[in-house]
Amino acid sequence: GITYTIRATAANGCSDDTTQTIAQPDVIANVNATVLEFGCTTANNPDDATITIDGAAITGGSGTYVIYEFINDQGTVATGDDVVVQTGTNT
Repeated sequence: GITYTIRATAANGCSDDTTQTIAQPDVIANVNATVLEFGCTTANNPDDATITIDGAAITGGSGTYVIYEFINDQGTVATGDDVVVQTGTNT
C-alpha cells in the first residue's frame, strides 16, 4: 500500500501528524474468456454471440464484478474516441 502522512494545524499554530496506509488490491489476472462469435443461420436468422468468463479462476481485484461493457475501439489506439455499444449487469 501507499502510506500518507497527514498534518492538521490549528489556528493557534499547534499541529499533529498521523499516518494512514491505503492498500490497493492485487492486479486482476486469469480473466480467460471463451468467445462464441455471432453467426447467421439459414434464412439469415441471427444466432446469439456469447462471452463466458470463469469467475472462480479470476485472481486479484477487489471482489465481485457485476457490470460488463462492449466497446468499439473504432480500430484505433485508445485516444478517447472509443464508443460503449452495450453495457449491463452479469445476469
